[in-house]
Amino acid sequence: MIEKQLCEQLFAAAVQSDHADEVFIVLRATDEAALRFAANVRDPMHQTSALSLTVSVRKGNRYATVTGNEANEQEVRALVRRAADLTSVMPDIPDGLPFPSAVDIPTAPLFDQYAPERIPAWFADSVLPALDDAVNKHGLLYSGSVAAGTSVLSLATSNGLFLYQPSSLGHLHVRVFDTNGRSTAFGERFHKEYGALDFKHVIARISETCRAWRKPEEIPPRRITTVFEPRALADMLAPMMRQFSRQAIEQEQSFLRRLDGSSFLGSRMFDERVTLRSDPYDQRLPSMPFTGDGQIVRPEHWIDRGVIAQLITDRYDAALKNVKPVAAPTNLVMDVADPVRDLIAETEHGILVKGFSDLNIIDPGNCLLRGSTRDGVFLIEDGEITAPVRNLLLRETPVYLLKELLAIGVPEVTSTTGNYFPMLLPPIRVKDVMYTQLSGLV
Repeated sequence: MIEKQLCEQLFAAAVQSDHADEVFIVLRATDEAALRFAANVRDPMHQTSALSLTVSVRKGNRYATVTGNEANEQEVRALVRRAADLTSVMPDIPDGLPFPSAVDIPTAPLFDQYAPERIPAWFADSVLPALDDAVNKHGLLYSGSVAAGTSVLSLATSNGLFLYQPSSLGHLHVRVFDTNGRSTAFGERFHKEYGALDFKHVIARISETCRAWRKPEEIPPRRITTVFEPRALADMLAPMMRQFSRQAIEQEQSFLRRLDGSSFLGSRMFDERVTLRSDPYDQRLPSMPFTGDGQIVRPEHWIDRGVIAQLITDRYDAALKNVKPVAAPTNLVMDVADPVRDLIAETEHGILVKGFSDLNIIDPGNCLLRGSTRDGVFLIEDGEITAPVRNLLLRETPVYLLKELLAIGVPEVTSTTGNYFPMLLPPIRVKDVMYTQLSGLV
């Protein structure tokens, strides 16, 4: 764990340098302990540590960047000198921006001290009993990992900026298979306190889903009413939010671009029940309050009652267009008024989708996604789940989903699959979602 005082000492040794006009230093450090298991067999615990220093300098209109991995004053000064020497072979950039200046922001509540040596005991006391119970009861196979670690991101510039943010994260990643390999389910959780990861609940839930999805029925691909669970919605919203960018709009890579090249900022595009916002200081969804390039992440409304309310704007575009810079969100909240408690009970005919695999944008102009459902698809008839369904290939845009909402459920904390991007999202029910063919995925 790199302490704040050490970062201040390291940066002070370099940011005021005679070798360059401006200096920008970024330090990243991580310590992690992980336990992996496959086919119900546990590996020994692995521990890893990593540290990197990135030093950028400006000398006149020339910029250069170098990296190193030693946290001492001599190394930092040497990196500054090396970067300054490299500027002599770099091209002139007359419209370059000054490095970020001083700003005062609070530290986000991301850190919880943990002891790596306690993880094997926690795994033995909490994780293995849950696995063994499921194996003994249902004869299922489990693969996955449990990891916990701490990290530090700190940066400083010769213009007076200094930022320091420690964080910790526990990560639970489990896939369960039937012994014949024809049924599977997936569970994942993130939390800043690894002891708060409810492994028993995750195992019980995915075990039930795996057993329920045995011998899925085949239904014809078509437009059909769909209930999406929060994780499925998160996986669809993530690529959509990347298109909330002035740069993406200018490059014709966003559904928010009008035919004349302008944006839909300020226009109503979605159901008025849709409000999406972000706040790195939300205690339920702790996330980074600044980016690695020194941009501050502030609370923002991206969609306000169906209206496009904000766009991501980097420092260069902000200076060019004389607008304020807006960093990309590091979490996402969908505010819901009067949620429906049980979306399935009010569905006459449709399917329930729990997650996706390999969702990709195939048409950025309208954020059209293509990918297979996975980890549980079920037929809904007269308000009840009646049968498992074979996986289907989705061909749809989240823009349509947020326009054609039939109902919104109770939000819960989730994240995009495989990455920590915390979201508070509800399940939703949408009419006429397009599925084009059967998928061969299990």
